[in-house]
Amino acid sequence: MNKKLLLLPVVMSLSAASAIAIEKTSLFSYGDNDMHGGSAITKQSAHLNIFDGGAVRAYDNSVVKAYDTCTVDAFDQSVVQASANVKVKAYDNSRVIANNNAAIDAQGSTNVQVTGDATVIAHGNATVYAADKTIVQAYDHVSVFAEGNCKVTAHDKAIVLARQNANVVADGEVSVKAHDTSKIVASAKASVEAFEDANVTAPSTVEVVKHDTAKVTVIK
Repeated sequence: MNKKLLLLPVVMSLSAASAIAIEKTSLFSYGDNDMHGGSAITKQSAHLNIFDGGAVRAYDNSVVKAYDTCTVDAFDQSVVQASANVKVKAYDNSRVIANNNAAIDAQGSTNVQVTGDATVIAHGNATVYAADKTIVQAYDHVSVFAEGNCKVTAHDKAIVLARQNANVVADGEVSVKAHDTSKIVASAKASVEAFEDANVTAPSTVEVVKHDTAKVTVIK
C-alpha cells in the first residue's frame, strides 16, 4: 500500500508533464486568433496572427499572418502573409505573400508573391511573382514573373518573364522573355527572346531572338 502511495506522485508528475507538452501546441480550426510565441496548428478556416518567434503549421484553407521572426510551414491550400524576418516553407498548393526580409522555401505547386528585400528558393512547379529588390532562385519547372530591381537565378527548365530593371542569370534549359530594360546573362542551353530595350549577354550557343531595340552581346 505504501509503495502505491509513493508511486502516485510520480504518476501525477508524468501526467502533468504530458499535459504541459500538449499545451505547447495550440490548435485553431476557425475564427480570428492572436498568438505570441509558442507553436500552433491551423486547420479548416482558421485565421491566426502570430508574433514573437512563434511556429505554425498551416493546413486546409487556413490563413496565417506572421510577423517578427516567426516560422511557418504551409500545406494544402493555406495562405501565409509573411513580414519582417519570417521564414516560410511552402508545400502543395499553398500561397505565400511576403515582404520586408522574409525568406521563402517553396515546393510543389505553390504560389509565391514577394516584394521588398524578400528571398525565395523555389522548386517543382511553383509560380513566383517577384518585385522590388527581391532575390529568387528557381529550379525544376518553376515559373518566375520578375519586375522592379529583383534578381533571378534560374536553372533546369525554369521559365522567366523579366520586366523593368530585373536581372536574370539563366542556365540549363531555362526559357527567358525579356522586356523593358531588363538584363539577361544566359548560358548552357538557355533560350532568350528580347523585346524593347532589354540587354542580353550570352555565348553563340544560346538561342537569342531579338526584337525592337533590344541589345545582344555575344561572348565566347
